[in-house]
Amino acid sequence: MTLINIRHLRAFVAVCELKHFTKAAETIHLTQPALSILIKQLESELGVGLVNRKTRSVEITEIGQEFYEITKKLTDSFEDALAYVAGYSELKKGNVTIAALPSLAVSVLPRLMIKFRTLYPGITVKVLDFLGEGIIDALQSKRAEIALTHATPHKNFSSTNILRDRLVLVGSPTTEIEDNRTIRWKNLAEEPIIAMARGTTIRSLIDSAAISAKVNLNIMLEPHLIPTAVAFARAGYGCAILPYSRTNDTFWENLDVFELADPTVMRDISILHLNDYPLSPAATTFQSFLIDELRKT
Repeated sequence: MTLINIRHLRAFVAVCELKHFTKAAETIHLTQPALSILIKQLESELGVGLVNRKTRSVEITEIGQEFYEITKKLTDSFEDALAYVAGYSELKKGNVTIAALPSLAVSVLPRLMIKFRTLYPGITVKVLDFLGEGIIDALQSKRAEIALTHATPHKNFSSTNILRDRLVLVGSPTTEIEDNRTIRWKNLAEEPIIAMARGTTIRSLIDSAAISAKVNLNIMLEPHLIPTAVAFARAGYGCAILPYSRTNDTFWENLDVFELADPTVMRDISILHLNDYPLSPAATTFQSFLIDELRKT
């Protein structure tokens, strides 16, 4: 029965339901002769007669009727399976997991994910907020399809630069502030500083800048999460050194933000995915959406 395929079964179901070869052929977009050939091939392979052709109608044999009941379930299941998978390719459904630095998860992603959900309500986006090494591990272990992070070029990853932010001082500093709301790193020696925990991308940038400016920072708190740093800065416990961009100004509302100079510390943010792991349609769409939206800023 190697010749029997879904085309034979679709043709047979159409004939059974319409009891007319020409109408059945039109329904499944075939010519009447092509339909007749499919039915004959099906009967030949099965070794039984399924339909009796009359001048103006078609009669289904007893065996044919039993076979129709089975075939109808098969073709319906097949069509359902095709429709289900098509839902992914047509972006009516899908799942995406993105790994992102906490600084981006709390500032950049919320607004963009709301907009994406409006455009593609059937696609679910899951966010894993990790530190730098955790993001790379999530990609390599395939727990995440794409990542939003500060990363150096890597042979296993495809990387697209989409955003640049910079380190700023957040809070109410006591040190001298220049007219353009700029504070020099060397003037932070006596300032109580809230720095992110060691091992974070932000902390590495802070430590490098302090060394460059030849200043010993008075670090009072080393949280892992940016909302914690912001909460303590807002309460007046100290000033937080955090990455800033205008991709989500609402995150910085009611906070005093000061530029840091000498050096000015910039951070490039990229979207990454594994080179040898094809993205799903949903992930491809979400990645393109992020690139387009963040490059507008």
